[in-house]
Amino acid sequence: KQWYQRRVAITAGLERQVPEALVKVKEIAAQYDKVIAVGYSQGGIVWRGMIEMWDGHNVDTFISIASPQHGMAGAPPLLAQLVPFIDSISQSPSFYQFVYSYLGQQIAPLNYYLDPYHY
Repeated sequence: KQWYQRRVAITAGLERQVPEALVKVKEIAAQYDKVIAVGYSQGGIVWRGMIEMWDGHNVDTFISIASPQHGMAGAPPLLAQLVPFIDSISQSPSFYQFVYSYLGQQIAPLNYYLDPYHY
């Protein structure tokens, strides 16, 4: 069951990941006067979302390491490793139509896709 929950959390959209993580982070952060938040890759995106949603947060410093805060063009590296041809497809001018479709927005990596053709 834990593996399944972790898999759902990783593949869920940010609109689901951020509120779920925020509940747990608030419990821990309540024990401290100040918090230093460090997020790597998608973790940086989730941290940014939590900070934006969290009124009266006690985050003193936010460090984002290798997080695509401005979005990203092309396929995420892990996806490109799993599906070798996806990077060339993701850089085609029409790919944005899929990314911004209902289905595309349900896939977590596409929630922070930077479309280089329609910026």
